[in-house]
Amino acid sequence: MSLYVSTIWESARPKFLVLAPICVGVSLAYASAQNIALSHTLAILCILLALCAHISVNLLNEYQDAKSGLDDSTVRTPFSGGSGALQKNPQALDQVKTAGLLFIVVSVLLGISIVMLVGSDTSRIGLIILGLVGVMIVGTYTPYINQSALLCLCAPGAGFGFIMVVGSYIALTETISLNIILLSLALCCLVNNLLLLNQFPDAKADARAGRRHLVVQLGFKTSAFIYFLNIILSFIIIAWLIYAKVLSMAALFLFIGLPLGLLVAFRAMHFHDDKLSTFIPFMAMNVLLCLLVPAGIIVDLILSA
Repeated sequence: MSLYVSTIWESARPKFLVLAPICVGVSLAYASAQNIALSHTLAILCILLALCAHISVNLLNEYQDAKSGLDDSTVRTPFSGGSGALQKNPQALDQVKTAGLLFIVVSVLLGISIVMLVGSDTSRIGLIILGLVGVMIVGTYTPYINQSALLCLCAPGAGFGFIMVVGSYIALTETISLNIILLSLALCCLVNNLLLLNQFPDAKADARAGRRHLVVQLGFKTSAFIYFLNIILSFIIIAWLIYAKVLSMAALFLFIGLPLGLLVAFRAMHFHDDKLSTFIPFMAMNVLLCLLVPAGIIVDLILSA
């Protein structure tokens, strides 16, 4: 039993689960900066929902990639190629699938609880729509979304950046605003880049397995250029939010991340899978950028409230 639990835990990729509460934290911080009284119960439910949804997509992705044999042919890195848990313990395949489905069910139940606690009918409808889209992304990401370059590029940002940020804000405030949408779009670009760059080392194995994501379809240079555009767009949005006084002038420190993002984009344009070890530090920079920029936004919103 302990071996199965350990495999499920590793397959959930626990080191990367911090992204979900950070995304919800942006909504919490922005709502607090507006002096809106927040329900602690709703805040906790939103964080739990985000975590459960993240765990479910990780588990189902590990299950499907192990079942298809894809993770047997990838070159594993700390950021791509799967956790390796099911390669060490393949008899836990069905348990990982069951755990992934269970976390979807828990996510749905948490979503229903949030909808029931929200007073506005309009907000309830908005949350139900976002929730249904979120469940669809979780359930179809590996088997179907990976077959479309555009959907595969946008799905991670839509799930983490838009649904988690905007959905949490609607649940907490029963309103929506252009500023929270812009904050979510800045995160969308960063999260899209997180998954996009992590697909570089797996491109050949993914192509053999029939995946048709952006890197497979358009190649490394074009994908790196799209990574570059995402970085630029994210920081343009942040600059606008500073100009509009949503973020304080102190948030200019976030632009320390811009040259890092440009450096990663430049390195990605010259990616060679036979020199993968030299690419891993840039993948690490990409993860840090995706986590530290929204964390910096949270800090700025809290301190400037």
